[in-house]
Amino acid sequence: YISKGVVLHCGGGYWSNLGGKIAIGDHAYIGSYALLQGAGEIEIGKNCQIGPNCMIFSLGPSIKKILLDRSVLDQDMVPHDFKKVTIEENAIVGAGTVILPGVTIGHGSLIWPGSFIHKDVAPETYIVTKQSSKNFKARAGLFR
Repeated sequence: YISKGVVLHCGGGYWSNLGGKIAIGDHAYIGSYALLQGAGEIEIGKNCQIGPNCMIFSLGPSIKKILLDRSVLDQDMVPHDFKKVTIEENAIVGAGTVILPGVTIGHGSLIWPGSFIHKDVAPETYIVTKQSSKNFKARAGLFR
């Protein structure tokens, strides 16, 4: 189910090498006013829940290219890096969470609302803040 006001942007232009894809699994839920920028590809597994106002980016400015050559800032289009984002099945992403390019969120993980996810999250992990996480593997039956 995709709620009101969701933006799905798949790229497809010359700036994204004509690439981009957003794949959403069965029985997934995308909350109101979420933004998914899929020029680098986004895959959301079955039974996932993406809260309202989440932002998922599979592209971003190429910081390395910009730092090495500042003249690229004078171009019509700043160079971008494209990296796939994967949210595995049964994951829950709380409202207002930001997910950056190249991240994989493992199956059954729970991301606290307002989190900033810039690196991979192991399966069945509960992210409370960016500094702490707890693995729920020992609690059999919590995620089914």
